[in-house]
Amino acid sequence: MILTLVPLVFAQVPTAKTPQTQTPTVDQQKALEALAKFKVSGYLQLRYDALIGDASLFKNQGGGGTGSRPTTGAPHVGGTSQGFVLRRGRFKLDGVLNPKDAFAFQFDFGTAGPLHLRDMYVDIKSGLPHHWQLRVGQFPPQFTYILPSTSRVREAPERALGFSDSSNANFIFKDTISATGGAVTPGTVLPFLLNQDRDQGAMFTYKAKRATSYFGLFNGEGRDNAGQRPINGNLTFMGRVEQRIPTEKGDVFVGGSRYDGQWPARATAPVGTTVADFKNAARRMTALEARWVGKNGTELRYERLDGRYDVTPDRSLYLGNNKVHAWYATVRQPIAAHTIASLTYDVFDPTSQTVAGLTPEEYRRKTIQGGILHQLAPGTRLRLWYVQGLTPYDPSAAVGTAARKKLGQVIGEIQVEY
Repeated sequence: MILTLVPLVFAQVPTAKTPQTQTPTVDQQKALEALAKFKVSGYLQLRYDALIGDASLFKNQGGGGTGSRPTTGAPHVGGTSQGFVLRRGRFKLDGVLNPKDAFAFQFDFGTAGPLHLRDMYVDIKSGLPHHWQLRVGQFPPQFTYILPSTSRVREAPERALGFSDSSNANFIFKDTISATGGAVTPGTVLPFLLNQDRDQGAMFTYKAKRATSYFGLFNGEGRDNAGQRPINGNLTFMGRVEQRIPTEKGDVFVGGSRYDGQWPARATAPVGTTVADFKNAARRMTALEARWVGKNGTELRYERLDGRYDVTPDRSLYLGNNKVHAWYATVRQPIAAHTIASLTYDVFDPTSQTVAGLTPEEYRRKTIQGGILHQLAPGTRLRLWYVQGLTPYDPSAAVGTAARKKLGQVIGEIQVEY
């Protein structure tokens, strides 16, 4: 919505006989023109979610949290099994610098974590050839289709496991880690793109009639609220190309992404309380995507990611020549005037090697999930969702124990845009 002072500038106390209007002064007109250059937007995600599984996994004694209280921010094994949560509140300000250039700030807040800067960037077209744009600052890097896709357009509450930026997508699987650098936690898997829904860097965009290309250099370690520069000492390349192919019954989109960078991981396991130095682990990924969007609103989507990521599944220790693989398939189908149903199957292989006594097959994570999205009113959407783990919560747990079982998750969410 465009902020305006029109109601304030033009407001007058009418007389009983003669309503009057007033022409704004020069200064008032300048103020109106300045305000018209700004746009405020955002949304609130208000959620209830519950984990479905053996009751013995959920306690109120501090396990799975800081020790002083159970895990906060969302239901989690070791803590509560259900509760309400403000998943995300978002406030964004877009501004126009001139007819060609613009800037944006965006802040996020929620139940877990303080208010933090999400976006801060400038878009520059001045001095560049036609169809080109340069973006500099902190913003969503263009790698894969699903990573830069916000909850406003995404059907699932969280991204697919192998493409996720947050452990919120992994609560039905073990994701606790050791506080000691280099100490592997058996059975734990962290997302490959943790915190990388935003990164700091510079990116060029070229938009043709039916194709868009993105390529840029980034710090490669995602958002850092402390403002720390990348400790790996190198920059990361991320690029993506997408081509639209119109057909009689809808549009086909095909694309590919490339990620070339490094991640600092402890070189060896700790000796007592002494941790080893960091070693740069290779991160070299190629992703492919295909979508079909029908004129009736039906959408089919497939993405896969393959490459090298030289760390253990919990990201604690260097693991040379480690291969990762992930893919998901999604179908969306309108079932009523304001209602969409969706279903996703998801596979993530975080390692190609045996780690802490567990094989790659034991570390594999799979889910099937689906639900409905119903537009209650313009800008207000209801999401009802269920996620079922198809692999054990903790593959390192003894056979027959509660932690070895497969968990589910129920999510009900109201999302309000403004």
